[in-house]
Amino acid sequence: MQKNQLSLLAASVALAASTLLGTVRAAEPPSSPVAAHAPMARHHGHDFMRSMQQLHDQLKLSPPQEQAWQQALAHMKRNRQAQHENMGRYRALRDSMQHQRILDLSSLRAQRDKIFADNQRLRADTEDQWLAFYNGLNDNQKATVSAAIEARMAKMNAWREHHRTHRHWHHQEPGAPAGASQPGAQQ
Repeated sequence: MQKNQLSLLAASVALAASTLLGTVRAAEPPSSPVAAHAPMARHHGHDFMRSMQQLHDQLKLSPPQEQAWQQALAHMKRNRQAQHENMGRYRALRDSMQHQRILDLSSLRAQRDKIFADNQRLRADTEDQWLAFYNGLNDNQKATVSAAIEARMAKMNAWREHHRTHRHWHHQEPGAPAGASQPGAQQ
């Protein structure tokens, strides 16, 4: 497999890990502005897990491959939870500094950089687990995974294109009448 395809797999795994289960949004109190998106986050998490289960079923894994799959999946969930906890600690630190008369921006930056580095390490660790699983597949199984990744990327590109072409409706100049042209648009 080419390095480009491995990078694509790694990116898909990172994307998958980042969308897994929407646990932070689901845990928000009902009055939270974030809670309004919780049903959508649960839906996307469910959709992701369903697509992962479909891929799992298509692969017809041997017992050692099944063990590697389960280990990678458990690792991904554990690391994703750790990332959520790290970001929770950062938000708590940021919120605790909010009412200080003079902010210690150097400290905040140092803490943020440490947390981001920790999260990057966790993402890389998750990718390593999935790559180890992937490397244990035969060529037919790798082709199935590649097709699933390509379909996921096509879906993401279609979503991105849809939102790119429709974003002007969401980003009008303040006070501009509905349907007013945006900078750079044809007049």
